[in-house]
Amino acid sequence: FRVGGWVVVQAIPKKGSEGFAINFRTGGDEGSDIAFHFNPRLQENCTIRNSCSGGEWGGEERDQPEFPFEKKDTCEIAIQAQPDKFVTYVNGQRYIDFNHRLPLESICCLELTGRADFFEPKFF
Repeated sequence: FRVGGWVVVQAIPKKGSEGFAINFRTGGDEGSDIAFHFNPRLQENCTIRNSCSGGEWGGEERDQPEFPFEKKDTCEIAIQAQPDKFVTYVNGQRYIDFNHRLPLESICCLELTGRADFFEPKFF
């Protein structure tokens, strides 16, 4: 993943889903660091953003203009890497940003997790 790069993920939350997560990881194993954790929580109407380094989670970010996700509706999440932050778009509308806490060049894996059906992610 590099500056100017995009990842586009389409997801359909499963019935009764509390949410799902998109994790930009620094390694392929479960214990690797997470440079960006994007976690829409459907029961809370809130999207959590965070990072995890050395097994320790950073401070959660929860502020958002609105919550654009609907249960059982397909959503498209586009994430762009800028020099200082990730910029997210949901269904074509700019949503929220997350400042880099770990080096962008350390990201090597994308993890899609939670109670949702995911389509194959696209990388640009």
